[in-house]
Amino acid sequence: MALQRITANCTTPDEKLGKCIQIRKCEPLLKILENGPSPNSESLAFLQRSHCGFVGKNPLVCCPINIRKNESHVDRPVFNPTLNLPIHSGVRDVSRHPGVVKFLPSTCGFFTEEKITGGNTSSLFEFPWMALLGYNTRNGVQYRCGGSLINIRYVLTAAHCIKTSPDLQLTQVRLGEHDLNTERDCQPDTGCAPPVQNFGIDEAMAHPNYLRSDVRNDIGLIRLDRNAMLTDSVSPICLPIGKAQQEKNLEGEILTVTGWGATENGVSSSVLQKVKVPVVPLEKCAEQYSKLVRITEKQICAGGVDIRDSCSGDSGGPLQVVGRTAYGDFNYIQFGIVSFGPITCGTKERPGVYTRVGYFMDWILDNMRY
Repeated sequence: MALQRITANCTTPDEKLGKCIQIRKCEPLLKILENGPSPNSESLAFLQRSHCGFVGKNPLVCCPINIRKNESHVDRPVFNPTLNLPIHSGVRDVSRHPGVVKFLPSTCGFFTEEKITGGNTSSLFEFPWMALLGYNTRNGVQYRCGGSLINIRYVLTAAHCIKTSPDLQLTQVRLGEHDLNTERDCQPDTGCAPPVQNFGIDEAMAHPNYLRSDVRNDIGLIRLDRNAMLTDSVSPICLPIGKAQQEKNLEGEILTVTGWGATENGVSSSVLQKVKVPVVPLEKCAEQYSKLVRITEKQICAGGVDIRDSCSGDSGGPLQVVGRTAYGDFNYIQFGIVSFGPITCGTKERPGVYTRVGYFMDWILDNMRY
């Protein structure tokens, strides 16, 4: 079962916010083709630059989002240049939230140097919280989003992975996967992993303030239909707890993004990939995206270096780094969720944009249940 490129946010060649979809579903680009059997060179070049991936052998294009007239204007972001983020408003310190003890495990984000590999291919058991989201399509179940296990019953992901187009129905979550092409994952130095765990979905909840035309509040929770069984290949990641972590200034730090999505070669990887991305100043990121969307303190920008970036196939997956957790251990903490970025992965001077998890910790805990 191949991993397909996700229907994700993208940027059109003329700097508009769009969705990466099949051209037969994109009316504006279809009109270019319908204007005549031989589009002029300018139109042809525009079509070529709109390409953003494949579903099987079918090409995808970045199709501009049809925004209503009263929503068509995007305000230019205004930031106080003297502000040195961390974020400064709207964050509720959850260190005393009853849900921390009730729902979040104290053993999480387990980190050991023995598991770390160089390069972009992850080691077996290196990121055991990784989840794949499966969708019913005309061609059967296809994995088009990622996520992260945060306790034995919940997966954290992006809202746009839940609020999908009508012809996609989120039906499945897979945990414990490493290589999609093998029945059972084994490596000479680590042995074999237990079988993957597949789950139905009890509830999928997108943030109530998420809109498809607005890339803010791009966060969602998935409640599995039963508890996950914790193993070496299935284990939760830590979340930022307390004011210091929730408002942590990550600027200049190197974080890791993981997923099975499109690589710099434009194809999906069967093996879980990892890439290190530098966090860039929010003010700079806001300027780079000012013609498209308003970047706010609810987001993290990272990457913008050739090749080193997440791609849309990783949407919903975690942006993480090893740090001191609320329990005093040094383990992986998830600070971001892959939200959107440029059409071409690793585009220089335009970073990927991630939902800032710390900003939404109260929403996460308020909406979890036994």
